[in-house]
Amino acid sequence: MPRPTKAQLLTREQNDAKLARYKEQEAKRATRIQIDQDLVLRLWVAGIAIGFIAAGVISFDKITAEAANIGLTQPWMQYLIFFVVEFLYLMFLLADMIMKSRGDKRFVPSLIANVGVWFFAGVAVYANAVGALNFNDWDLTSINTWTGLILGVSAPLAIIAIGKLAPSIVFAEPVDMADVKQ
Repeated sequence: MPRPTKAQLLTREQNDAKLARYKEQEAKRATRIQIDQDLVLRLWVAGIAIGFIAAGVISFDKITAEAANIGLTQPWMQYLIFFVVEFLYLMFLLADMIMKSRGDKRFVPSLIANVGVWFFAGVAVYANAVGALNFNDWDLTSINTWTGLILGVSAPLAIIAIGKLAPSIVFAEPVDMADVKQ
């Protein structure tokens, strides 16, 4: 093997010096957060929970206000309408997420879960929209009416959108044990 030339030795020394400077700078740098770290995942899930609670509070106001107008026999029953709508769309959304996390690709259960999610989300969206319109006396020329419509409608839709993303972010791809070599 031939001996390295002076130019090659100089280049090697320069590279070693650069590497040493790089390592020195990296030692001073704050630790980096990896996007797949447990902390990031937990913060993301906490953000979903906070978003769902916030959307629920917005929907609570509008759904209970509109439930007062449907002729219930007792005033306290209007609060049950909110829980039926919000609870059921949460349950259908969770059912869909659980099936996806398990790798369940059956058509009928998935269809039922999706129809349930979108139906009860549609009820929440409709109630929020009507609540915003009623609050502003159906004045479609008012910017407040349109702002209320957009905000009221976006709350349940945002929760569904993030809920549909959750299985692919939170849950690992299911492993079929038959595919695992022993």
